[in-house]
Amino acid sequence: MNTKNTQGLLDFNAYRALIRAIQDKEKNLNQRAEMLDLVKDAMTSGLTYVNCVDEMEVQIPYIYAKYEGEEILFRVQNMDQARRHAHDAAVANAQVLNRMADHYGVSPVFLGDTEDRYQVAVFCLDVVAKLFAHRKV
Repeated sequence: MNTKNTQGLLDFNAYRALIRAIQDKEKNLNQRAEMLDLVKDAMTSGLTYVNCVDEMEVQIPYIYAKYEGEEILFRVQNMDQARRHAHDAAVANAQVLNRMADHYGVSPVFLGDTEDRYQVAVFCLDVVAKLFAHRKV
């Protein structure tokens, strides 16, 4: 597993360019809405994954303090399964974003290797950080 490239795995400019390209190139409003929803859902899956990780890190100490035996195992396994599913979705959606970027003639949005699960996780965190940094309040 190559985990050296963990900085800047989201090209935020490519993400914005992809939205503009869809807006400019898709004249059919239904098709445009469908493509924009795909981008939104793909980006949101990164947020979902980061939220699952955060939830686990907050909840696990409480679970160990509050429950015993099988109940601990049950609760931790359920959270881990939800996190794993969210991560699998994030991997698939990083691929979707890059296929869409290629289709619309813009640079890749995800700059890592989708086979490297750690890079996808870092990409998800980068999505959160860059969306926060670029927010309009």
